[in-house]
This record gives sequence, C-alpha cells and structure tokens, in this order.
Amino acid sequence: MGNKTERIRQSADVSGAARDVVGEGSQGAQGARPDVEPLGAKVRAVFAGGPLGSSPLMSALAFGLYMSWVYLACFSTKLYPSYAVTQGMASQGELASFLGYLTWIAVCVATYRKLSQRWNSRVVVVGVLASAGTACIAAASLFADPAVARVLVIGASFVTGLSTACVMVAWALQFARNGAKASLQVGGGLVLSFAITCVVLPLPFELAAGLIMLLPAASALAVVRAGDLADADPDHTPTPSAPPDAEFLRLPWQLALGLSALGLAYGMAYGFAFEYAEAGIEVSIACLLVNGIIGAVVLLFALRFGKNFGYSAANLAILPIAGFAQCMIAVLQTQFLPASFFCMRLAYVLFDVVLWLQLPKVFERIGTIRTFLVSRLFLEGAVAVGVVVREALTHTGFLVFDLVALAVVAFLLAALTLSFHGGTIGSVWDLMPEPLTHTGKFRAACEAIAERFGLTPREAEVMRLVMRGRSGAYVQENLFISKSTFQTHMRNLYKKLDVHTNQELLDLLEATLDEQRDARGA
Repeated sequence: MGNKTERIRQSADVSGAARDVVGEGSQGAQGARPDVEPLGAKVRAVFAGGPLGSSPLMSALAFGLYMSWVYLACFSTKLYPSYAVTQGMASQGELASFLGYLTWIAVCVATYRKLSQRWNSRVVVVGVLASAGTACIAAASLFADPAVARVLVIGASFVTGLSTACVMVAWALQFARNGAKASLQVGGGLVLSFAITCVVLPLPFELAAGLIMLLPAASALAVVRAGDLADADPDHTPTPSAPPDAEFLRLPWQLALGLSALGLAYGMAYGFAFEYAEAGIEVSIACLLVNGIIGAVVLLFALRFGKNFGYSAANLAILPIAGFAQCMIAVLQTQFLPASFFCMRLAYVLFDVVLWLQLPKVFERIGTIRTFLVSRLFLEGAVAVGVVVREALTHTGFLVFDLVALAVVAFLLAALTLSFHGGTIGSVWDLMPEPLTHTGKFRAACEAIAERFGLTPREAEVMRLVMRGRSGAYVQENLFISKSTFQTHMRNLYKKLDVHTNQELLDLLEATLDEQRDARGA
C-alpha cells in the first residue's frame, strides 16, 4: 500500500511539472483522493501526470477530437471513396447528419430539466454509437447497389448526427462548469483538430476511415475524463447548476437576430461555394485553414497574456469581414470564390468562438446551458435555411441570386450591428434578466472592488452597470444622469481603479472573482 501511495505522489509531482510548462493551475492533487475517480486507483496513477492529468487540456483534447470528426466526416469526402458507389453521396450524408444534430439540440432545449441530470451518464455509450454510425457510412462503399448504399448512408448519418450532438452537449456542460483557461480549451481544441485532420487526409481510405470512426468515442471518453479531473481537484470549485425549477431565460432578441443573419449568410455562401468550387476541394481547404488560424490566434493569446481572447477585438472584426465576404459573393459571384468563402467562414467561426468563450461566464451567471443551446439552434438552423435558400435559387439565374444576396448583406449588417451594440457579445447576453440565485458572486465582487478602491455609492453603481456591459445611454437613462455626469463618473472610475479601457475594467472584475473563488476554495 505504501508503494502505491508513493507512485501516486510521484505522478502528482510529474503532473505539477507539466502544468508549469503550459501555465495551468494546480491539478495534481487528484492522486490524493483515490475515491473520487471512477477509473480505479491503478489507472489514475498511470494517467495522473502530463496532459491526461489536467482538466483543461483533457477538455481541449475532447473538443479537438470532436471538431476533427466534424471536418473529416462532414466537410471532406474521406468516407466516400471515388471508386465506390457512395461517390457523390457526401452532401446527402452531411445533410442527414446535420438534421440529426439539430434534432438532438432541439430535444435538449425542450426537455432540459429531465436531461440535465444525466448528461454524462451515457455519453460514452453515445460516443461509441457515433463511432459505429461512422463505420456504417464507410461500410456503405462496399455495397454494389447504390440504392441500398444511399439508405445506409442517410440512416447512419442521421444517427451519427444525433450521437455527436449528445457528445457536444456533454462537453459544453463540463466546459461551462469548469471554464478555467477557456481560451486554452477552445483554441487548443481547434489547433488539435487542424493537426489531426492534416494527418488523416493524406491516408488511404481504409486507414483514414478506421481513424475517423474512433474520434467520437475518444472524444466522449475525454469529456468524462475532463469532468472527473475537475471534480477531483480540491483547488477548483465547479460552478453549480441552477435548480431544476429555475426559470428559463429567453435568448436576447438582438443576439438571436445576429445569429440568424450570420447563419443565413454563411449557409448561402456554403451552398454556393460547394456548387461551383471544383469537387468542393477549395471549400474544404478554406474550412480547414480557418479552424487552424483562429485556433492558433486564440491559443497564442491565452499562452502569451494568460487570459481569455479579447472579445472586443473579435467583434470589431466579425462585422466588416462578414459584410465584405457577402458583398464579394453577390458582386463577383464565382470569381475569387474560394477567397470569398474563406472570409465568410472566418467571420462565422470567429463569431462561434466568441460564443463558446462566453459560455462559462453566462453559466456562472444563470446556471444553465439551455439558453446557449437555443443560440446554437438559431445559428446552425439558419445555416440550414441558407443552404435550402441557395438550392431554391439554383435555377433562377444569377440576377435573382444577386438581389437576394444583396438583401442578405443589408440584413446581416443591420443584425450584427444590433448584436454588437455595447462593444462586446457579453453586453448582449447581459440583456437577459439576472436570476436572484445567481447574483451573489457578481455583486460581492463589485462590492469588494468598491470598498478596496474607495468608490462613492454612485461610482459603484455606475461601475456595476458598465461591468455588466451596459451602454452609456443605458446607464444615463436608468440612473437619471446627464452625459457629462456619466463621463465624469467614468473618468473618476478609471483614475481610482487605474484602468484605461472597459476591457481592463472587466479584467479587474474577473481577477476579483478569481480571488474570491480561491478564497472560498481555501
């Protein structure tokens, strides 16, 4: 027994050294709590060190494996060899998988209270089911009858879409509850998916299909492992979920409008690009490059500055990039099509990453991912609508397509302008009413800052509203103060708090929340 304890302690020391390299917090203490992990003491002793002993890195691994499957199974033709009867069925399989995905997200939204207590209980089972469905898609190439192969592809793709959506929801919940190093998890996952995809794409069909079908099950195992590591860490307190009877908070209409507009524009661009790009190769390459580029930027930002990616900079980039891409498609049509789609994909993924990075903050405030899942429905459902609209315009000629595309440009610019009102996507989330059971941490942090820096009651009130992302006009209206008075309060706040931008103000809030969280853990 003494030898086993010593091995666990040594593994914990190795884990601490690995975390010092990547800048992670303390995770090595799980070896001292052998009753927490469900994998058994011997397995824990083996996997306690290195990346497998860090919850954020395991979470990044889970996200990367999932995103790799999404790209290889949906955006490439690796499961549909050119010499088999399934050649040309990739679009049908992708549509069926997408419908299965949206169906499960809708089920989760409708039955959230019943499912919320069982997210992780069967996630490995559904991961294995997704792997089996992926294997069936690949096996369809062995059939000689195209009709039979098509039925198998569509059916297996739908089941696989349902299953992988379940894995994604399980990952989203553990990410929301244990959102430390959010940029590391999301950015690292995107970079990992880029690397895995680059390795798998050149492989022959038999070997590539075997690796692709393992991805969902491996992702599910990593999700469970990440959650177990976070629960076993004595230095980390997961954010509690809201009570089952908590009121459902509706998605802010400004955000719903922005999600719908960007999803619609991206869906139309996606359908148009795949129709006119040579064998879809240019589109696939654009999707792959965007994932790698954005993942690298988010990850490097986290490693360089030790904090999450700057949302304000991302939001300022999304609007012009998306508008420019849609205008290029409307005016130039097939000319420079890969570049046009690359820009649209860039705006879409950047918007998506901003939403993911905000999820832990939203969960800490409202205690549920149900509203976030509704946002997924708006964004990805609009993508499906955009693809359908593009298909409907296939036989109408370029003139009609141009008119519709320009109308979408106007809708996109107006909707995203409303969505980004206030500077960051967080200000849109903050339009939701605050549940009484989730106001304590935020208010305690604001009170601590006000007391530490000697703010007046009015300055503290202004600071609280600004930290929630409220605009100057909103603060003036609700506090019944003039613009000049508001500006005076802001100058005093900046001087007393020694900050120069609203982002630094939010960074101060995050630092105070972290301090209070550490104090509670101690």
